Amino acid sequence: QITIPIKSLRMLTTSDGTKVGYVELSEFAVDAGDRVRSAVEWTTRQGARWIILDLRYNPGGLVTEAVAVSSLFIKEGTIVTTEGLNSPQEVYSASGEQVTRLPLVVLVNQYSASASEIVSGALQDHERATLIGTRTYGKATVQEVVPMPDEAALKLTIAVYRTPDGRNINARGI
Repeated sequence: QITIPIKSLRMLTTSDGTKVGYVELSEFAVDAGDRVRSAVEWTTRQGARWIILDLRYNPGGLVTEAVAVSSLFIKEGTIVTTEGLNSPQEVYSASGEQVTRLPLVVLVNQYSASASEIVSGALQDHERATLIGTRTYGKATVQEVVPMPDEAALKLTIAVYRTPDGRNINARGI
């Protein structure tokens, strides 16, 4: 099964003629960062003056892809910090590969979770985007899958994550 994380990419035009790029990301699967990069670059070439990143109904996915997507809009600084009882603190920082400084709006809802909240929290804490919508799900945990015999697996929560400003959004949302 192949997942295509970019569900929708289009240009919108406001009543005053301003072009707005609209990118809907359905999940943070492998290559989500590259796909969002391509989408943002396309909207910029089309003359967009704003970007809307729609993370509604996005259940999350890979932390590395959340960092990659955040890095498209944030030049430097912390994206997310993870810490666990038996896991050392790990700080994920922006890659320095920012592709746009266009104004940004992020759409979220109660089904935006995990990696969606990492991106939303980082963009909000860095004052890089305005978030619009309802409170997010509040899943700020890091999980690891441990293979078991007979094709079974055990999913363990090994850490929690915090936004760049140190907010713990687990069970609270953004």
